[in-house]
Amino acid sequence: MSTTPSSNNKGFRYSEALLFMRIAILEMLDFLFTIGNTQPSLADSMMTKKLKEGGELLEIKVLDHLILTKDRFYSFADDGVI
Repeated sequence: MSTTPSSNNKGFRYSEALLFMRIAILEMLDFLFTIGNTQPSLADSMMTKKLKEGGELLEIKVLDHLILTKDRFYSFADDGVI
């Protein structure tokens, strides 16, 4: 009976899980504000802080948190928050 690398190698599954988490975090941090306001709310700032701290535990660096509107954006990294 043949097995795939992900079914018998815990390190490979761990890598797949970390990649999935990175993608999920990027998608969660990169969302569209339809009201046109790019100023981060307290909830935005708290979420960014918690995700950054959680990422550090998993050795995943949060590079930025973007708030996007149709014609403007706010970058936590550009503002020195991350």
